[in-house]
Amino acid sequence: MQVVVTKKLTNFVRFQDIPRLISRPNFRLELHRGVIDAGRKTRTQVQRAVAQQMAVTAGGYRGYVVPNMRGISKPSDLSFTIRGTGKGSPIETYK
Repeated sequence: MQVVVTKKLTNFVRFQDIPRLISRPNFRLELHRGVIDAGRKTRTQVQRAVAQQMAVTAGGYRGYVVPNMRGISKPSDLSFTIRGTGKGSPIETYK
């Protein structure tokens, strides 16, 4: 009887490239771009959740929620901050 174990090591081989990728001069820039992309996707999810929690009308999402929410990225510490601003809104904005 013979036992044969096979493994697909393509992902493991990628770890060999990590030191080379980290040593590149634009590595930090690429990390920051990844943070921005993730932050934008998260901001969209937050905007949709806020619109649902506020129970705004169909036009209220693009007219009130989106313009009053900002995403600010900081390359120094690779962070993305989502801020909501705005004061009161007309009662017609809500369902």
